[in-house]
Amino acid sequence: KNAKVWTFTTIKPIAAIPADKLRLEVPNGYVPYRLPTLYGPLAIGQTFPFAGWTNGRQQLAKGAATVYAVLGTDCAPSTSSLAALDEIRKSGTKVLLLSDATSVAAAKGRYFDPTGKSLAALSLTATPTFFRVGKDGKVSHLWMGYDPNKRKEFVRDVLAAPKEDATE
Repeated sequence: KNAKVWTFTTIKPIAAIPADKLRLEVPNGYVPYRLPTLYGPLAIGQTFPFAGWTNGRQQLAKGAATVYAVLGTDCAPSTSSLAALDEIRKSGTKVLLLSDATSVAAAKGRYFDPTGKSLAALSLTATPTFFRVGKDGKVSHLWMGYDPNKRKEFVRDVLAAPKEDATE
């Protein structure tokens, strides 16, 4: 309800800041919370958790390089990313939509995880989150969030990812 993205324009990156030297002022009405230190999305090089995802007819399986878009069921950025994902798909890149829902009806035709275990294994901090997974089943690229005003840049970055893989 009271979520806000804060940009720290006055803090410059420093190699090592002792934890007791950093202070964050939280505006009135917002509740700060602490995430575990290692919490964050599935990292580049880790194996994508294919088991457990279904669209009600078939299970998710490792195969060709694919962009997996994890979308929130009631998330405006997730909904606004659909046009960009369609553009990416039309360019020949395989795109599969995953939902944070736990039922066929709520998932609206997307793959979902009825147990929540595979979704939890992704360690998402928010939706939408996009993973490019190679045919080896490992995450090669990761994009978090979506800004409809930067659709062209997002599409360009996602389409460039397979070319980057080919040069590695």
